[in-house]
Amino acid sequence: MANYQHYLSIMVEHSYFINGLARNLQLEFSPNSQLWLKRHQVLIRPIRGGLCLLSDPDCLAELFDNQETNELHIKIFSHDPYFRNYTNGIVSKILPTAYFLADLTDPVSSKLIQPTAWLSSDELTQISLTNKIDTINPKELSQNLVGWIHIKGVLPTISQEYSSITVSYQANQGYWQYYFFSEFIDPQCVISDTKNIHQFEYSGEKIFNNNQLATTFTSLEPISIAEHSPFHFQLKKDNQILIRHLPTASPSKMSQNKNNNFINYEIYLS
Repeated sequence: MANYQHYLSIMVEHSYFINGLARNLQLEFSPNSQLWLKRHQVLIRPIRGGLCLLSDPDCLAELFDNQETNELHIKIFSHDPYFRNYTNGIVSKILPTAYFLADLTDPVSSKLIQPTAWLSSDELTQISLTNKIDTINPKELSQNLVGWIHIKGVLPTISQEYSSITVSYQANQGYWQYYFFSEFIDPQCVISDTKNIHQFEYSGEKIFNNNQLATTFTSLEPISIAEHSPFHFQLKKDNQILIRHLPTASPSKMSQNKNNNFINYEIYLS
């Protein structure tokens, strides 16, 4: 009778979310990895924030071939169309995919893994061919494929120290731009940070296609975005508060400056 025990947990973190766990993600083993798991009778159990592998140690040891390439590959798909808007990555590449490398045999390897690289679709395909692993399906090279976890050094037994690995995404940063369409807002107004961390400056007026005129203010440095932002900005004029709680940036209103790859988050107020 099989005695299934915890073998390895794979978790996905994202600093954008208030609890630190990534959401709306689907983790899927590559076809060759699925065959490996099936051959070694390893079970997959979804858990909050990732998945867990269960195995029978005796069975796994009997079936394990030390001559085989002991690697697993997991693809991360996101169902959130704004995932890349709130995720820190390479803005100069189209639909970049985070490549995570975890070596379970490396004694100095960290269990908290940051992206080793952000790969374009061509780079991702080339790596898969060079390493003679599963070829990436062209249909997967889309908005949805946001990560690829490469686990090396898979052994019959994994030490307690490496029984869990976590891949980590970081929240994106960008310049926050406020657009005010009210005629009562003028260059004499200021945006203040109640925590005195960030500063904004008047950045001119902009005329939109409908001839609406907006007064704009832009942060002096990039600011991180978050599901629940810790920042509290106010609009003032002559030390009088005009707007006590300004809305915070949303990933749905992101734009990119093509000249310098700067990211802007636009916030509109009528």
